[in-house]
Amino acid sequence: MKSRPLDAPHQSWMSAGIAALLVVTPLIPSESVAEGGSGLYLNMLWLVLLAAWTVACVIKKRATVRVDATLGAVALFAGIVAFSGWLNLWEGNPRATINSVWQWVSFAVVFFLVRQTIVSRVEQRAIVAVMIALAVALSMFAYYQYFVSFPQMRAQLAENPQQAFIDGGLGVNPDPQTERLFRNRVGSLEPIATFALTNSLAGFLAPWLVLAAGIGLRVGISRMEGRNRVLAGIILTLLVIGGCLFLTKSRAAWLATFCGMLLLAYLARRGAKKVDWRVAALAGVATTVLLATAVAVGGVDIKVLSEAPKSLLYRLEYWQATAAMIREHALWGVGVGNFQAFYTAYKLPQASESVADPHNFLLEIWASAGIFALIAFTAVFVLLMRDVQGASPQNTPLPDTKDLADLARAEKSDASNPGSPQRVYVGAAAGFLLAFPISLAAQYPLDSVMLGIGFPAALVCIALLHPWTCRGSLSSNMLLAAIFVLAVNLLAAGGIGFASVATNLWLWAALAQNAAEAEPAPRIVTPRLAAGLAAAAFALAGWCYFTAYGPTLTSNAHLRRASDLAQQGRLNEAEEALRVAAKADPYSAQPWSELANLMLEQWRRRPSPEKFVEFQHSCEEAVKRDARSFTLRKAIGEMHARAYHVQPDSMHLDAAVTAFQQAINRYPVNAALHVELAWRLHLSQRPSEAAKSAETALQLDLLNPHEEYKLAVLPAPEDSNVKNLEQLAQKLRKLKTSASIRMPE
Repeated sequence: MKSRPLDAPHQSWMSAGIAALLVVTPLIPSESVAEGGSGLYLNMLWLVLLAAWTVACVIKKRATVRVDATLGAVALFAGIVAFSGWLNLWEGNPRATINSVWQWVSFAVVFFLVRQTIVSRVEQRAIVAVMIALAVALSMFAYYQYFVSFPQMRAQLAENPQQAFIDGGLGVNPDPQTERLFRNRVGSLEPIATFALTNSLAGFLAPWLVLAAGIGLRVGISRMEGRNRVLAGIILTLLVIGGCLFLTKSRAAWLATFCGMLLLAYLARRGAKKVDWRVAALAGVATTVLLATAVAVGGVDIKVLSEAPKSLLYRLEYWQATAAMIREHALWGVGVGNFQAFYTAYKLPQASESVADPHNFLLEIWASAGIFALIAFTAVFVLLMRDVQGASPQNTPLPDTKDLADLARAEKSDASNPGSPQRVYVGAAAGFLLAFPISLAAQYPLDSVMLGIGFPAALVCIALLHPWTCRGSLSSNMLLAAIFVLAVNLLAAGGIGFASVATNLWLWAALAQNAAEAEPAPRIVTPRLAAGLAAAAFALAGWCYFTAYGPTLTSNAHLRRASDLAQQGRLNEAEEALRVAAKADPYSAQPWSELANLMLEQWRRRPSPEKFVEFQHSCEEAVKRDARSFTLRKAIGEMHARAYHVQPDSMHLDAAVTAFQQAINRYPVNAALHVELAWRLHLSQRPSEAAKSAETALQLDLLNPHEEYKLAVLPAPEDSNVKNLEQLAQKLRKLKTSASIRMPE
């Protein structure tokens, strides 16, 4: 029996649904998906869309599924990541691991759905046009931040710091270190658009910039109707995105973009024998104008280039520490979501910060999920390269100018393929609007400026590119060039686990495979197998809901309520809310750590053995759920130290000392922790050990070249009668001259 494709109306809403979710993804920060769960809304929506697709298969009774080795490698990779997470579930932070696993599973779902659904050449181009338009919208919002909102924030911080702290979510009187970090962030000139990090914005923009340039090259040598309109749109797109990319000051993205342009030039020369000198001249002039403008407005200065060696040195330090981590966890990694918690144990004394990823996607995959995951990930793209080498009209090199008539005929033939861009456009518009309520629910409200500035800019871009969408051509090589650009960027930047950045990778891979097929080669799905697929999809969605989506969001809601109640002084009600949060999410440490702090506060107000036992129990439960966190051990140490001031019992000091020692075991090169430990050892009448710990802290401080992390800028405990940790360490070192201290390697 002849297989029947999944066609209208099912095909129309599937294409629209995919377009909507692709648009929503970069509009919501995904950098905090591990513990905060900011991306769980989208993960669930992708799984729901997958379930809906399988239901359509059941309704059709005989639908089609494209199954090949590349899809098998994608599924294997996702399975290995999930298995690695399961093995490491209780070695680090189980909540972070579970949430991160579902993020990676959603990447596989994106690849699968795009592979099965966006088969029409027109819809493939429509998806690309929509995402390029979204890059334009994000760039326009970034310009607004750079020229309007960020200067206003800096002015408010100078005029009314307390209000700025409140608006920034820091409260009225933040601690000195938090205040310093906030001032540094507000003082930063680089725009972030809807991302949490400017490097994430750059990682999103660079590949779409190169892909737009590739479209311009292809359209420039064609006789396509509406050619001049498309070229005008491409030029405006390159100027808008390129200017924003300069403002991000992301050297990795700049290098990746340059390499991508060289690759495009190579592909064009291979196909057309030569590149029109006017195109090269125009590109050079445009780049010069953009750079000059960026320098004129202060977005780029000589410091950006002069500090490139320093930036590379930082990454080498990250990679060296990550290599040490990999040596101990080579087979299955430490579990996705756990990298930062493990990294502090391997961090070099001179390294700048405790990073959340190694700023290299290959090392991150290996360290997080193990060598088998890295092999499977590599296999995906090796197989993809093999698949797109076929001689397809969509995958041929750029033709010589003598073959323009053939190209026009190919474009005309391609335009007759089924599919309509309207369904993608409608889905994209719905996704843009849907981003506002989702961002509110995710606690990252989308600025209305995106609707007033970004949306119109995106509409203009889509309108200008529409003739190409309907009658142009999209080669697999252009999509592979975008993958190449992102890969180069991710060799020195984070983002392989961020949905807002990495979803593009899986989108391009699926589109490249679809574009390479001269004739789709689907596999027939029998009614029984369709029912099995539907059952599996619903089981997957249910599993995500009950292990991640439901527990995380319910617990977060109760945590916010508990915080509000505690600020109102309603401690008993806050305690109840925290217990409900802990019950709602048995994998999260946060309710227990906050409950421990609340129990201690209640005990301090009215000391009783029962409250202190509850405090200790809460600490133990938090530690079970965040085994590698030095910050949790430090917080517990500080809580026991506060208990000592209420009830001067050596038991409290001993517990504080133990907690700080455990924190140091997880972060041995943190000088501040050594001083904190030294102070508690001093209070415990252990002067020799205190002096030794203080000496270690001072030696580590000498190895640290970063002023913002020096002991001299970190406040000392209130009861130490000194201003900063450096003074405290020097004071404690004098208690007893210690022998030579062996520093961590």
